[in-house]
Amino acid sequence: MILLKDLDTPYETPVINDLALLEDIKLSKIQEIEDIKNKISQYQNKKKAEEAFYHSLSPLRRFFASRPPSHHLAVEYIVQVKERKKQIDGLNQQVLELDRALKLLRKRSSLNNVEFSSKIDQEIR
Repeated sequence: MILLKDLDTPYETPVINDLALLEDIKLSKIQEIEDIKNKISQYQNKKKAEEAFYHSLSPLRRFFASRPPSHHLAVEYIVQVKERKKQIDGLNQQVLELDRALKLLRKRSSLNNVEFSSKIDQEIR
């Protein structure tokens, strides 16, 4: 049974647990960045291969080959590359924020004294 007085008292976790938690979150963010970079490079390699295949066709086959309109290719590029690069930038900001928090915790501060963005705060909780 949880008493009302238990809810009012702040729970202090040891600094070592906080450091391990933040390190795990940081490593997961770095891994997520690497996964996104791999997806971008796979998309770019696929497009290079498609372009090389198209240019290897004879002029007659090239005439009959169906290619998507250029605006479709532009939208695909935005979705596959630009949006993912924005994700990488956001994740890099979160990694920098975690680095800042880790430095504060190594100076023997508590996790309650460190401010986080809402995304990282949700992951910690």
